[in-house]
Amino acid sequence: MSEHVANFYDEFVDQQVRSGVNRRHMKIMDWLRTTGLRADERVLEIGCGIGTVTSLLCEAVPRGSILANDLSPKSVETAQQRLSAHKHVSFVAGDVLELPIAGPFELILLPDVLEHIPLDLHAALFLKLSKLLANDGRIVIHIPSAQYLEWLHAHEPGSLQIIDQPLHLDTMLPKAGAAGLYAHTVQHYGLWTKDPDAVLIILRPYRNELPFKLADPEVGWLGRMRRRLHQLRAGRS
Repeated sequence: MSEHVANFYDEFVDQQVRSGVNRRHMKIMDWLRTTGLRADERVLEIGCGIGTVTSLLCEAVPRGSILANDLSPKSVETAQQRLSAHKHVSFVAGDVLELPIAGPFELILLPDVLEHIPLDLHAALFLKLSKLLANDGRIVIHIPSAQYLEWLHAHEPGSLQIIDQPLHLDTMLPKAGAAGLYAHTVQHYGLWTKDPDAVLIILRPYRNELPFKLADPEVGWLGRMRRRLHQLRAGRS
């Protein structure tokens, strides 16, 4: 991604510091907890900014480890200073597609960052994340809904960042599928409005050797009697 995008987020640091933790960050953590976050997980956070969500992750995974990444060097420097007391978190600045990151990770988190990554890089991004993901891991993506971003483009363009594109699931998820991932969870919900203005997506590695077992069909008391009678007759023969 281009240098001018990194420069934009370098200049965005002060605004992030002033804003601090808000409802969006807390809701992301709520989703992580309700979808299986463990205290000992190895986590990769992409688009950490000044470490707002990272600070909450530090408290939530005290026995795990966190690698937090951002394109903006100034953001990463600020995050390192703010979270220097937490020894189980490390930071790396740069384009995640170009960085030599060693997996695997049980959780890869993209907290409202995918909409800021150019669309033509999504296929390569999903492929890299798939390779970094543990076999039983998950990728958690939080984004504004496409409809909400389209509304902002039409009515409040001044609130948008340098890249702030609507992400439609019918074009995004096939790229994830091509990387060996499938959509385990897709949840639209209202974050800032009463309408579904935010989306939670959980991607997991696609596997076809899961131990699926067919359950016996439910039957009433008459069916159970007939089944038992059949078993008894079979035992005599």
